[in-house]
Amino acid sequence: MLSIRGKKILLSLHIILVSLWLGGLGLVLFLQIFKHAQFSAVHYRIIDRLIFEIFDVIIMNISALVALSGLLFSLFTAWGFFKFRWIVFKWLAVIIVALFLMFWSAPAINGMAALSDIYENAAPGQAEYLSFEGQVVWYSLLQLIALIVVVSVSVFKPWGTRKQKFRLKRRSVLISGSLIGMILILSMLMQYLQLQQYRTMPVKPIDLTGLNDGIYQGKADYGFDYQVEVEIRNQQIIEIKVLNNRDSFYARLAEGIMKKIVVVLILSLFAAAAVVHAQETDDEDWLKELGLEEEGQAHAAPREEAPAPRPPPTAARALIAIR
Repeated sequence: MLSIRGKKILLSLHIILVSLWLGGLGLVLFLQIFKHAQFSAVHYRIIDRLIFEIFDVIIMNISALVALSGLLFSLFTAWGFFKFRWIVFKWLAVIIVALFLMFWSAPAINGMAALSDIYENAAPGQAEYLSFEGQVVWYSLLQLIALIVVVSVSVFKPWGTRKQKFRLKRRSVLISGSLIGMILILSMLMQYLQLQQYRTMPVKPIDLTGLNDGIYQGKADYGFDYQVEVEIRNQQIIEIKVLNNRDSFYARLAEGIMKKIVVVLILSLFAAAAVVHAQETDDEDWLKELGLEEEGQAHAAPREEAPAPRPPPTAARALIAIR
């Protein structure tokens, strides 16, 4: 059992965590409601990303810590799990809210952020995006009300004690509670590490030299046989189509990354071609723009034989035309 000082510390921590949870839900609700009134479609992507970060970093993690602190209260104080009706009600309410977070709120917020990232300024014109927006508002409001009710029950402690026909041994409760806490922490840690691996996966430039124009197919086994189709023109990836993907909500949203991969690859080719063109032609202005030569830095020593400048690659020509 915890000492009086230990109980006060745990109670203070529990109150702080619940306050952060309530504040996170209130901020999500505020941003979502006033997004249309105060901001234009250009800013939706930034706001949706902010809502996603608040939900993913604050609400999800804080909710797990609230449940963990409540578990410690039940294990190491006289309140227990089933001694009082209001505590039973609190545990049922927290479990319901947690399930609501995982299976309703998370898909809605993730879907909204993913679609605004894919469609950018055109997102408000997508019916699915608007549907996600409405779900985020209602789900956040329901959770906020539920948490306020739980906090009120904790303050007033209604309904008294309940009759217990049998009592669990304290050792059994401690072992089972510790196992539940460890499983909760490990599952959160594994999920976080896996998501970080996906989110920080680098997209490296691909050497397409020697490949003829056409359509190529490829696959990768990453716990699932993913298959894609790639169209190449003038040694550039023009389009990527997903042929085989997991049949899940998040996998379908993740297909939007293909557009960004194509853009990144094309921009990297433009940048590489621009560097080659600037170095081959000794173009001082271009070298300064690319950060390869500082102001006032002398040119490299002249070549013994100055060959005729070759025409820049296709990507560089396009970049020159843009300039």
